[in-house]
Amino acid sequence: MITGQGEFIFDGINSRTDLDIVTAQISKPISPEITNSSQPVPARYGVINLGNSYGAKTVNITITVMANTREELAEKSHNLANAFIRPNDEGAVYSMIFPDEPDVEYYGIFTEIPELTPVQKGVWDSTTTLKFYMPDPRGYMPQQTVQVTDEPFEFTPAGTGETAPVYRLTLHKDVNEIGMALASNDDNYVDIGMDQSVDDDGNVADNEPLMVSDPCNTLAQTSWVAAKTAPFDISGTIAGTFMSNTESISVKRNPNNSTAMYDYGDVSYKGWTGPMIIHQALTNTLSDMDHVFRMHHEKNYFRGMSKAEAYWMDGDSKCVARFYIQDGAQGNATKLYVYFGPSGHEVKVYAGTLNLKNGKNKKDTVTVIKKGTKVTYTGKGKKKKKKTTTIYYPKKIEITDYENTDYYNKCLLQFHTRKIGRRIVLSINKCDIKTGKTGAYIMKNKVINLPAASDFNYSTLAFRAAKHNITEDSTNPKTNKPNKLYNYGFNAITSYAVHAINNGGNTEAVPQIIAHKDDQVIIDCETNQATLISGANVTSLNKYVAWGSNFPSLQGGQTERIGFSPSGDDADIEFDYRPTYR
Repeated sequence: MITGQGEFIFDGINSRTDLDIVTAQISKPISPEITNSSQPVPARYGVINLGNSYGAKTVNITITVMANTREELAEKSHNLANAFIRPNDEGAVYSMIFPDEPDVEYYGIFTEIPELTPVQKGVWDSTTTLKFYMPDPRGYMPQQTVQVTDEPFEFTPAGTGETAPVYRLTLHKDVNEIGMALASNDDNYVDIGMDQSVDDDGNVADNEPLMVSDPCNTLAQTSWVAAKTAPFDISGTIAGTFMSNTESISVKRNPNNSTAMYDYGDVSYKGWTGPMIIHQALTNTLSDMDHVFRMHHEKNYFRGMSKAEAYWMDGDSKCVARFYIQDGAQGNATKLYVYFGPSGHEVKVYAGTLNLKNGKNKKDTVTVIKKGTKVTYTGKGKKKKKKTTTIYYPKKIEITDYENTDYYNKCLLQFHTRKIGRRIVLSINKCDIKTGKTGAYIMKNKVINLPAASDFNYSTLAFRAAKHNITEDSTNPKTNKPNKLYNYGFNAITSYAVHAINNGGNTEAVPQIIAHKDDQVIIDCETNQATLISGANVTSLNKYVAWGSNFPSLQGGQTERIGFSPSGDDADIEFDYRPTYR
């Protein structure tokens, strides 16, 4: 609990009462980091403004450590390090409460804890300025619960920032569809339900049965198999290792390397190298299907080149579609590529950048170690002897860095494909890297009519992550290691699901009951999950969530009209939310 202005609380640790330090000043920026994107146009006066993107916030906290002796100062320094350094929780953030906002909680991590400097000569009291880094710049108020009393419900969230509600509907009758929508935008909704058709005997028939639903968070089961060699032609070689995470399968990280290196195999290999995994094949191949998967790519070193690749395979293990996010050479922007059809009959659907920004070209040098020989002579005349020794010497090599950027440099993409016969409908969405929330369309319902030679059946999915060697990867002959270590780039697959499409799909409207009277349905707009609670049973409803549902957030201070199905007459409706501040 905050009791005074000279303190803050980090992860439950009170700076004054637990660490005996005085907070002299806290400097919080008004806004997070702002990056503007623009597009130059030939023969135009000025540029086209593409808008701002907003990053993290960094708070400077000036503290004073009071001490009477050198030993007391050393002890308190160790206490500070123990409280604020978290070496084993990579990627984690922790709660922070500042004295000027005792009811607002921020989340972040200390990124600078500099040396303590004496406040004046002859005393041990010392000061320093800590840097607290907040990847999510919002501040969070305590959770509030709201009862929905009217229909539609008009509501103004507290705070000034974006918030993601968790809705709870307790049903008074059996229902076949559940949903909510915001009146301000037709695209902001959640719809849960599945159309069903009836066969000749009157039985409910699902014409889009689920064949695969893999969250891509484990390699421990038999769903994925590591490929030693590619079953079809690829660029480069197969090497390296994957690892499973809470919400993804990614290239294995070296936990002992602070530069976040990844295991792509021998990085000095002249070409693309990286691991590949192949999902367990379907029992029967599909000519008609509904297919969804996600890939995550991050470029963390401008000159670095890595890529995430997804391959569709037929029953003969031939590649019949390709999706890949690939970095350009020497700092060129990252591109997305999509192709459908077997080798020799591919149809290119997409190849390009998004929100391209041309950086300022830079010339630099990389110091590499070369191996040579040194000849020396000892003695004179006939006793003169020649001696050859191995030497290692540095050599500077000039490199170019274009520093071009676009959206795909750091992205989480969702690919949704419906294939019926030779007709393909493709949608590609941006997704929030932190929350997984489905966002704006990059491509919406693009129709591709395949020629006969490009048609295919589908059996399974392969995922490959790879990196391409650059000058920095050349081998130091003295150490047999790369001349320069850098962040190779992050690549992962985060989800994969396939529905078969029979008889043209679920088009005949005979709905299926998905929740019964007294059941409770949870629509969580923070995690993009729909859940059914029936007695003591908890079941995911995600397979019933309609395509296009985006689990919309609310904006603090802005009044919104929210509609629900079923309405308030057929369900008790309430929701929780945490007000946020920008």
